[in-house]
Amino acid sequence: ITIVDPGVKKDPKYSVFSDGKKQDCFVKKGDGKLFTGKVWPGVSALPDFLKSDVRRWWGAQHGFYTDLGVKGIWNDMNEPALFDANEPLDGITGELPADHQQLFMHELPEGLVGHLEVRNAYGSMMSRSTWEGLRALRPKERPFVLTRAGYAGMQKYAAVWLGDNNSWWEHLQLSIPMLVSVGLCGVPFAGVDIGGFAFDATGELLARWYSVGMFYPFFRNHCALTGRLQEPWQFGPKVERSVRKFIESHYRLIPYLQTLFFEHMINGAPIMRPLVYHAENDVHALDIDDQFFFGKDILVAPILHRGKRARPVYLPEGNWYRFEGGPDAEPLVGGRTYEIAFHMDEIPAFVREGSIIPMAALRMTAEELRFAPVTFVVFGKNAEGSYLEEDGISTDYETGEFNLFRMQFADGQMSAQTLSNGFAAPPREFFVSVGDMSVDAKSSRFELS
Repeated sequence: ITIVDPGVKKDPKYSVFSDGKKQDCFVKKGDGKLFTGKVWPGVSALPDFLKSDVRRWWGAQHGFYTDLGVKGIWNDMNEPALFDANEPLDGITGELPADHQQLFMHELPEGLVGHLEVRNAYGSMMSRSTWEGLRALRPKERPFVLTRAGYAGMQKYAAVWLGDNNSWWEHLQLSIPMLVSVGLCGVPFAGVDIGGFAFDATGELLARWYSVGMFYPFFRNHCALTGRLQEPWQFGPKVERSVRKFIESHYRLIPYLQTLFFEHMINGAPIMRPLVYHAENDVHALDIDDQFFFGKDILVAPILHRGKRARPVYLPEGNWYRFEGGPDAEPLVGGRTYEIAFHMDEIPAFVREGSIIPMAALRMTAEELRFAPVTFVVFGKNAEGSYLEEDGISTDYETGEFNLFRMQFADGQMSAQTLSNGFAAPPREFFVSVGDMSVDAKSSRFELS
């Protein structure tokens, strides 16, 4: 994945700039002159992504990357952000004064419009341009685009991360309501920089952040060059072991996560959900913003404060199993609050009784994981869940090449109802477990066809 910003260096010898200027691709000021501002390459021009011909031109530029084997594009600075736009910014707020002239104009079929009138659309249109370009260059492969900025509808074209955060406990805490809110706005594929982007993380903060981040739909550690190195092994063996466990658990949950993304595609349901989403009549769930549902069957209640080893956890109605305890554990009765301790290497999550969680055997990469053995972990004497099969790479799912199963467990027997059967899946092993969360514990082979 490589980073691509909208700013194009103003240099006649740079082919992207010279070609873009020749084709009238860049925004202009109100007087018709080229608008420039300073960003990472220096003085730069900005493409007018609101014009369809400019989007096609920009999308085609990505052939340089796809020819080199780049698999995805990361759009940054695409609000757009500028270091110096030659405008009198307020020294405190960084905002333009109310009487300023428009920074630059956009050409729409209806005529010229000032940038501030359509600013929120700029990042979305850049992501659209990138997505459409990658799709044209690799028609049979799903584009991956990551964006910092966007607007309503951006989820069609890009995942989003929420910008430069800090290595502060407060920013770990904020990540939950922020990502839940983004999900409720229709953007499911979202995350924040685990560990924080700026300043210096501690080992405790990093480990606790990973324990939450393993449930982010977009899951990555990212930090600035000016701060402390943030690879897990930089913080000693204990933190490294904890983080490894959280990463491995995230990988094993990919079949569950993939099915949640399919659910979103069908009905718009977010991946991260507030408690009230599945407990709408529970007044106790209304104001809780430090817990969330991961899908409907996993509830996450992480440690979010320095030095804490336990926290109050509210469980909605029903019975709940600790994630790591598995179905053998004694369930907790919902509708009440518990004080629960989580060691630094413990997954702070609970599974709803009556659910079936598909979990993959561990592999080193997501590509290897696609057709690894899957265990359906059953919580309760009567349970149900969903499971999706598809190739994970191509666009064939758009024409129905996927398998969707409704899993049911009753009277000690597992059954699968086929809801869609359009994908010729390669041979793979399936197991049913009514014991703990490991792949082969108290499990039996299951034929899925």
